[in-house]
Amino acid sequence: MPRILEPGTWQEREVSEETIRQLVDSPQGGQVFKPAHDGAANMRLWDAVDAAWGPVLPDYQAMFSLRMVVYKCSACRFTTAFEGGVEKHLTKIKENAQQHTGASLKEAMDARGEPYTVCTGCGGSFRLRKLQGQRHLQEIREAPKVHGTVEEVTMKRYSIDPSGPVVLKRRPILNGKPTEVTTGPSASLVEGSSPGRKRKRHRRRSKEPASG
Repeated sequence: MPRILEPGTWQEREVSEETIRQLVDSPQGGQVFKPAHDGAANMRLWDAVDAAWGPVLPDYQAMFSLRMVVYKCSACRFTTAFEGGVEKHLTKIKENAQQHTGASLKEAMDARGEPYTVCTGCGGSFRLRKLQGQRHLQEIREAPKVHGTVEEVTMKRYSIDPSGPVVLKRRPILNGKPTEVTTGPSASLVEGSSPGRKRKRHRRRSKEPASG
């Protein structure tokens, strides 16, 4: 089982995976408990981006990995540790597609007499036998189609089990620029709803004094 050190007493004790989960999800994060730095390799984490189990890690390393937050492109497996990185990723895809408009592969021969191909769009060289050049052009041409509708997903990369990624925020990106989506009662105001009707003021008629 994972072990932690309690601040103040610095007593080492074993905790359950549920306690680790609560610790990671708490607002204090790793400030309440500190992992025991003894190098014991006994935790394996689920990588929500690669959808696969990672290597066995020491307790202290796994603890900090559980707190790792990344920004992921919803259309592919691209991730970055920096906010705004998905926008740059989309800009790069658009630039690559423009650069490779009408590009083709030209065969060449290296000094050892082995054939390879050269991309006329970017000048990259690829081995002929593995069809790397064809895959290169195909991926660049298909990427804009795949990235038509994209969200920047703020999520925790690692978890204790493959129950699903912990998504903290989703931000739509339209035409390479982020947009904030407002939901709830205030949404109609943002979208420009028609103003409400003004309340009419009703004057009370004063009663005429009775004639004596």
